[in-house]
Amino acid sequence: MAVVPRRAYFEEILPSVDADEMYSTYYPRANAGLGVGNVDPDWLEHAECYRYARASRDAALRSGFPTTLVPNVYDFDYMKKEQAGQAPPSALAGEVIYGNNHGKKSLAKTYLPAASATGRLTITTLHRVTAVSPASGSAYQVEMEQLDTSGAVVATKRVITDRVFFAAGSVGTSKLLVAMKARGLLGRVFGCDQWMARARSLIQIIAARRWRPAR
Repeated sequence: MAVVPRRAYFEEILPSVDADEMYSTYYPRANAGLGVGNVDPDWLEHAECYRYARASRDAALRSGFPTTLVPNVYDFDYMKKEQAGQAPPSALAGEVIYGNNHGKKSLAKTYLPAASATGRLTITTLHRVTAVSPASGSAYQVEMEQLDTSGAVVATKRVITDRVFFAAGSVGTSKLLVAMKARGLLGRVFGCDQWMARARSLIQIIAARRWRPAR
């Protein structure tokens, strides 16, 4: 999902950030770089892969809840080809959670190549950060494990750095921050960045539309 927040909410939560710059420069730049778009509403009404979404939407409407289509970074033209059997499946193969091999301008195709082109980035694969703690001065110590392709630990490392940016996903980032807080290593400004969703039982959806997962 790639939703630009309502400006009033943004200004309330991040009053120290220049909202004019965010909405005139950075949000448009991010949307363009990631290829943000919306699903074709007409196609959504007939596509087999969206049958479950239509069932859920209809149930929400019957219960008095409004619905809206959310912008996404997936290439919906590619998804149409997936549905028609004209391209290797990715979203329709359940790859979303694990990383899409096709149809999506993912991190590996956008920000990382751009950052690497500056000559100021080194990408170290097969490493897992296990702890972050303050070091001397204003620096930080980052502890990590080096893995082989089977996931086994082959080495442990420690590096000292001036800045640490947490980008380990919702679970990974929260795990590191909660551990730091438990050890008294985190500042007072700490909260959770979470979203909530209401989902109906899959059994109810199948019963409502007699939908059967593809085999």
